[in-house]
Amino acid sequence: MSADTPTETDSETDVDTDTDADDTAADPSPAAEIEADRRRSRATVAIGLLGLAIVGAGFWMAAETVGLVAAAGVGLAWYLLSSPYAIAFGHAALLPFVSAVALRPDLLRPELLVAELGLVVLLVAPAAGSDRPLSFVLMTVPILAGLLLVGLGGYWLSADLRIAAGALVGTIVVAGYALYRYELVRLGLVDTEEGEPA
Repeated sequence: MSADTPTETDSETDVDTDTDADDTAADPSPAAEIEADRRRSRATVAIGLLGLAIVGAGFWMAAETVGLVAAAGVGLAWYLLSSPYAIAFGHAALLPFVSAVALRPDLLRPELLVAELGLVVLLVAPAAGSDRPLSFVLMTVPILAGLLLVGLGGYWLSADLRIAAGALVGTIVVAGYALYRYELVRLGLVDTEEGEPA
């Protein structure tokens, strides 16, 4: 009997070991997940560097050495903070070039368009690390294009950056509030019968 008992224990151990092996095969190891994250982050970094190169080219075309210093600031903001901060800094750095434009058609100068294209690439760079990069891009780019059209339209009609900035801020506030209300309704947090007696 003592000889049978180790055999049964061994077979049970083998079954348990096989089950553990199957569980390990089903669940990816942490090392595999870390490696997948590294690959995504490398893609994000590569796209971000491409965007920074395009931004640098646009700023160089606009103001040569001063433009390169501004592009370096965009790169520093991207490296230390994140893409949204870099894009905000890039647009702030573009303001002196835009305000120096006296004629409205010159607003579409090639150097400004190249710099803006680089900022768009920086904006979509984090999509490389998301689960659905195409949907991220298809949602982000139209929103940016709409805000760009609002800003350009405000500047084109008034030739005043303050009015264009006010139009942008107003658009963002209205869109943010509309999204907030939509989320409240979608989550069922709004009582639609507030005015009716209980």
